[in-house]
Amino acid sequence: MAGKPLISAKTMRSLRALDERAMPDAGTLERPGAKVPNGRGSTVQQPATTRAISGRFAEGTGDGVGQQEPLEDEQSELRRRGATARYSVATTEDVRETDALLIFGLRYQVVYAPPPSAYSSSRLVGLKLDGPAA
Repeated sequence: MAGKPLISAKTMRSLRALDERAMPDAGTLERPGAKVPNGRGSTVQQPATTRAISGRFAEGTGDGVGQQEPLEDEQSELRRRGATARYSVATTEDVRETDALLIFGLRYQVVYAPPPSAYSSSRLVGLKLDGPAA
C-alpha cells in the first residue's frame, strides 16, 4: 500500500520557487554545436550555442562550512571528477557534462551534472576551471 509522499507536490513546487529566487549568480551556459555531415563523407562542427543561466556559485567541492553544502557522496564525486567549484541551478535547467559555464570572467567545464532527485529544491553542477573567458 502506497502512503503519502514525505513532501507534497505543492510544497515541493513552493520550495523550488523559493530556492530559485536565491540564485543571484548569473552566467552564460555554452553548449558545443552538433557535428553534421558536410556532404563529402565527413562532418563539420556547428557553432556553439549560448544562453543565460542563473544559479548559486561556490568555489571548492563543499569541504568547508558554507551555504547548502553538498551531501557526502556528492562531495566525493565532485573531487573524483576534479571539480574546482560548484553551481546550484533550478531543477528544470538543462545542463550537460559537455557544457561550459562562463561566469565572473572565467570559463568552467561542467564535469558533474546528475539529474535532480524528486526531493531536490535545486540541482548541483560540478565545475572545473578551464581558464579566462574568451
